[in-house]
Amino acid sequence: MISKYDLIRFLLRTANTLLREKSYEFDRGASTISPRLEGPLQEEVVKAFQTVFSEPPWYENWAKDDVLGKMNRELTGNSFIVVLRGNADSPVAGFCWGGILNVGELEEHITPALGARPVGLQNALMRVAGDDRILYFHEFAILRAFRGGVEPLRLLLLPSLQFGWTQGVKRTLFWTTPASRIFPLSLYMGYEPIWKTESKGKDIFFMYHPNFAVFLRIIQRINGPSVAKIVRLNSRLFSRRMRGLTGEG
Repeated sequence: MISKYDLIRFLLRTANTLLREKSYEFDRGASTISPRLEGPLQEEVVKAFQTVFSEPPWYENWAKDDVLGKMNRELTGNSFIVVLRGNADSPVAGFCWGGILNVGELEEHITPALGARPVGLQNALMRVAGDDRILYFHEFAILRAFRGGVEPLRLLLLPSLQFGWTQGVKRTLFWTTPASRIFPLSLYMGYEPIWKTESKGKDIFFMYHPNFAVFLRIIQRINGPSVAKIVRLNSRLFSRRMRGLTGEG
């Protein structure tokens, strides 16, 4: 199991990697959280969704009405959506949405997105989480132009995790493909693959975290520029240890 110290080192290593790209400077209050969206902002999120998922590793072609239908279906009950503001050319830099669900209702809730009922997921979750509530992420994406630095990740994660934590939820779950950038990052954050299936010709892994409290405390207390300063001082110190964690070298 990855300790809280390994988690901090993960942040340092991740920042060191991402900061090789040009960082986009976000204004204060750049991300907002709400239960639902409507109007022009919803339209911009739809465009951002279409852009992100047309690119590797997804190569998907989403019609506007299909994205709206997905959002309306998934943003029901105790749900949230976080929007990261961009610039004049791309008003939405990133987004994520999800909700708090009981383990017993996950299979039915996820079926439309996968195109088939994930039979076996509930049993896999029951073994590690029991019949508990869980913070489930339907979507998490950042447009390519805004991926430099660690701040966009923090701005999306912070309000999302706080949404769950303030309601007494500490477990979280999402699914992705191993070809996505979030897959290795989630492993370093302490997520574990607990169930595997296939959808649209891709291997899909459900990633589970039993307690995101440590990670939440870290991103509550430091921002992207602060991480960057620490990286410059500590990247050499931790590089050998992180090579062991990532299997490099």
